[in-house]
Amino acid sequence: MRELPRAELAAYDAKAQEHHGALQRLQSALSSARGEAERANGTHAVARRVEEMSAAEIIQMGGRTQDKSLASLGRMKNQIAESMQIGAATATTIKTQTEQLQNIDTDIMKIKSNLNRADLLIRAFLRRMMTDKIIMIFMCLIILGVIGIVIYKIVDPKGADDSGLNVPDKIVDPLSTGRRRAMLFDDNTER
Repeated sequence: MRELPRAELAAYDAKAQEHHGALQRLQSALSSARGEAERANGTHAVARRVEEMSAAEIIQMGGRTQDKSLASLGRMKNQIAESMQIGAATATTIKTQTEQLQNIDTDIMKIKSNLNRADLLIRAFLRRMMTDKIIMIFMCLIILGVIGIVIYKIVDPKGADDSGLNVPDKIVDPLSTGRRRAMLFDDNTER
């Protein structure tokens, strides 16, 4: 209402006062209706009538009040029994759900363990594969080297003799007589 122009503010104030007056009238009517209802039920009259009642009427009225109290107590007992049954049912469902959660937790831990083991196995397998690939690469390099030497020998046989790639045709004993003497000489000098 603070944002309204002054011309419109007066109209809204008048409406607000009118509604406020109507609410006050309705509240007074409600309180008077409550008073009449209490008088009709006789709640105030009962206190005055007890003095005017005979002993039998008072006992009869006490019996009715006691019956109402016992009925109310029975309803309370039934509600308590129902609440206990609901509580027991809730406790059993909570217990089963707790067990299910524990089972799920153990299953998750097993799965996590299996995943860790699978990860280790995959790493070991990859290492083996890499080792196998390295061995295959070296084998390919050796084969390519042999093929390269053979091709070089076929293409330039005379140049191979000059460059030192010529392999002798006869087998030379590694421990020839000259080498034997050198080895014997080394053995004698050490002693």
